[in-house]
Amino acid sequence: MNNKKNIIQVAPLIRLPIARTQVFSYLFQEPIKRGSLVEIPFYNRVILGIVMDSRDDFPRKGNFELKRVKRIAAEEMLSEKQIEFAKKMADFYLSPLGIVLKIMVPKIVKTRNEKKTNSAKLEIIKIHNRAKEIFGAKNKEIALIGPKKERDEIIFSAMHKAAEKNKQFLYIASEIFPAAAFFEKLKKYFPANEIALVHGSISKGEFFEAWERIRDGKVKIIVATKTGLFLPFRELDTIAVEESGDISHKQWDMNPRYNAARSAQMLADTHDAKIIYSNSVFSSEIWKKKNEKDIRIIDLGADNPSRCEIKITNVFEEKKSADFPIGKELHKSLSSLLDKKEKALLVVNRKGFSSYSVCRSCKTVLRCPDCNRALVYFEEKEKYQCLHCSHVMNLLSSCPTCGASQFSHQGVGIQLVERKIKRLFPSARILRLDTDASKSKKNSGKILEDLASGNFDVLIGTQIALKIGSLQEFDLVAFPSFDDLGSIPDFNTRELIFAMLGQAEGLTRKKGILLIQTTYPDSFLLDSFRNQKTAEFFEKELNERKKTDNPPFSRIIKLFYRDRNKKKVETEAKKTFSLLQTLADSNIDTSEPFEPFAAKKRGYYLKNILIKFGPETNARKSPVFPVLGGLKKGWAVDVDPMSTI
Repeated sequence: MNNKKNIIQVAPLIRLPIARTQVFSYLFQEPIKRGSLVEIPFYNRVILGIVMDSRDDFPRKGNFELKRVKRIAAEEMLSEKQIEFAKKMADFYLSPLGIVLKIMVPKIVKTRNEKKTNSAKLEIIKIHNRAKEIFGAKNKEIALIGPKKERDEIIFSAMHKAAEKNKQFLYIASEIFPAAAFFEKLKKYFPANEIALVHGSISKGEFFEAWERIRDGKVKIIVATKTGLFLPFRELDTIAVEESGDISHKQWDMNPRYNAARSAQMLADTHDAKIIYSNSVFSSEIWKKKNEKDIRIIDLGADNPSRCEIKITNVFEEKKSADFPIGKELHKSLSSLLDKKEKALLVVNRKGFSSYSVCRSCKTVLRCPDCNRALVYFEEKEKYQCLHCSHVMNLLSSCPTCGASQFSHQGVGIQLVERKIKRLFPSARILRLDTDASKSKKNSGKILEDLASGNFDVLIGTQIALKIGSLQEFDLVAFPSFDDLGSIPDFNTRELIFAMLGQAEGLTRKKGILLIQTTYPDSFLLDSFRNQKTAEFFEKELNERKKTDNPPFSRIIKLFYRDRNKKKVETEAKKTFSLLQTLADSNIDTSEPFEPFAAKKRGYYLKNILIKFGPETNARKSPVFPVLGGLKKGWAVDVDPMSTI
């Protein structure tokens, strides 16, 4: 009888302090393949883990006994490249390795028989002449800048080439709705069994079925949100990231708090794949790389400088009008457009009816008791609702300060714009698109159908409407309340607004109108955009960021602590700041604790601390890592935050 034992190195799929060991030793009667999913005892419970290594047992001092692996749940669940990618992600985002690996492990479900390939006639992909610059480029990083429709044609060409080579192509969209919109168009060009749509709202069965087909190499083209980064690719050739600067690429509320665009670089490096940033306009990071010649630029706008008409109207005097935010110029443009049976898109920054509501008696702003944020009025629900938590207040509720029951609604929300359009243009067919409308699979499917078929006259949407891709072009795209876009100033606010304008222009027909209603028509940002002073805008943006030591000239780590006890939050934040100050050297800048813009969420008070490093600094090797690795429960670490306030 063979009594030989093997030591199995296992990464438990749980959250562990990042300064602590992430891999533990167990015994088993035979070697277990790397990447296998196993059950292991961990303290007083049985959990899952991923095998990182196997080797022969050896004599241990003191007769130290190792626990045994309970069983093998699935052999080679994760590939070698997935494990390598997980290590990079855990290292960069200061996250427990087990948490990153856990994202990669699907829930194993019984799959149905493989679907039959659709027999519909597929459209032939015409290889775009600019696509040769991707196929032949020596650079691994490529920026594709220009109108969405033209970028998509090039992306489809690149996908076709990858599929011809029996390789895989990953396309990452910032949100579910634009991913679904892109996938709808993709279905015209590729057989159904060669493509997959993956995001967080598909069923566990659909996800596992796609996961298996991707692992087996049957799926060549994958359209996904950020969760697609963790799939088991067989031979990944190219990754495309749509609108790489979009804040929706960021994982906000759970570990690891990663950015899909940055993480896609790590994934591309792991697979030796190309990465394409498919953007309407440049980002600061891409512009800096362009100057340093670290990236290949394909600027489609340089080939075709013709643009739509850009109108910037000063609506300062019109704010008291009964029709506002439908200003005179916007009303005139909509009237002409609807007479000619053309289509319009109105982009509004906020959900709901208004930005906030004020008691008419004592002028108190109606706020959420758990978040201290202004409640937003939703006309359809006849309720005041917090956008950060589930708190709601009925329409007939009284003011918590004076007891009065009449409120005035201030600011511009999507429902207000919709009401004004319905009153001014009662025969117009109106389609509304916001995150609430796009969450439901049924609703989003209906909206996609209406957009593709043109079954509407006016689309009113939040910023998600700018991401509908080439499903529809518009004769008029308008921002009725443009100034609201910059209501929360941060280091990257100007760049994000510039990108939104670029997306809006990309959805406007060449003979159409892009109309911006503002009270600051002569701002540098609007002047730069209207007069195509792209270089001037980004050079100024980079100069200001260099002066303030903001990305891409630094790496930022945001620490935030939360607790229901405000005093405890203040005490803990001061204590951690003091430790950081003690260990930090001259290359590390640490801010004093400060309250974020939303200083209270869901009943928890918050304090932030910002740590700025050099852009190439490895935080794990920095002097302050002992503090970062030993943070107590209640602290969270956000590497490369999209917001610093």
